[in-house]
Amino acid sequence: MPKISKVRITGVKYDNFRKGYEDTILDFTRNDEPDHTLMTLVNQGGKGVLMQLLSQITMPDTRWGKESGNRIISMFYDRYRNFVPYTFHVLIEWKLDSSPEKWLITGICVTAVKRNTTDELEENTGLNYFHYTIEHDNSGY
Repeated sequence: MPKISKVRITGVKYDNFRKGYEDTILDFTRNDEPDHTLMTLVNQGGKGVLMQLLSQITMPDTRWGKESGNRIISMFYDRYRNFVPYTFHVLIEWKLDSSPEKWLITGICVTAVKRNTTDELEENTGLNYFHYTIEHDNSGY
């Protein structure tokens, strides 16, 4: 079974732009091999945000939290509820079960856009995103 080796999150802002992941790499390896990992964070430390971001790779626009109230689009609003579009990336590096050894990076690039709509029931902002994958042999790519 493939194993998560590393996670990288770049450019994410949340909690009304008060917190974020500027360029964070989470290394889940020991001696360059993926290993069992336990992460602990304090209350309000971003556990839910981290899980929500990771799930975007397989299920974009996934809601999280109490009654699925936390939405990715809310990351694009500052504390004054101003819409502030920007771009962020979330990547997971997997060590594959293959011989010779190979790794696969799966990722998503997300931004938000303002929509031109006259329908009062339709939201006037939305997500634009694309997925990407990169396979490598860990030879200094």
